[in-house]
Amino acid sequence: TYDVLKRALLYFGYKVVHICNLTDVDDKIIQRCREENVSLKELTGKYERLFMDDLEALNIVKANKYPRATEHIGEMVEMIKELEERGLAYQSQEGSWYFRVDKKEGYGEQLVKLDKENLKQNASGIMGMQRRREDGEDGDDSDRDADEYDADKVGVRDFALWKAFKPNFDREDAIWDTDIGKGR
Repeated sequence: TYDVLKRALLYFGYKVVHICNLTDVDDKIIQRCREENVSLKELTGKYERLFMDDLEALNIVKANKYPRATEHIGEMVEMIKELEERGLAYQSQEGSWYFRVDKKEGYGEQLVKLDKENLKQNASGIMGMQRRREDGEDGDDSDRDADEYDADKVGVRDFALWKAFKPNFDREDAIWDTDIGKGR
């Protein structure tokens, strides 16, 4: 995969700067912290070490840097504010921030050809929640991924840039109080 491509580029004399982002906060990580009764830092540190051990065992050429999402919250907030100024980001009623795909010229046309006519422009995750309930699933959706199930999104393809604090789900070690709201 990327290691083969990287090795080929290096072999042919290209300078490769490889950055591998480490996602160290998301819904699944928070849920796992709760299940294992450990801190965010403990859990993500454990899996980061295992990941690095796997890279070593597989003889994969390591990246130049491995930035963690939680170390760049300030930069993320500034980027979201800039995207909003350009009309490419918006805040939902529940406080999450989304990238507005339909406002980005050429989005979905460069690597793949998405059939925009067949996508429901105002489709949202609420339909998925209703279908699950109709199929006999019930319960609280507060632990569901807000990016997928937020009925407040403008477009079905819009994706989360910042998730608003969810009182019954989020943990104190996994939220930040910022200019764009409390969340992650």
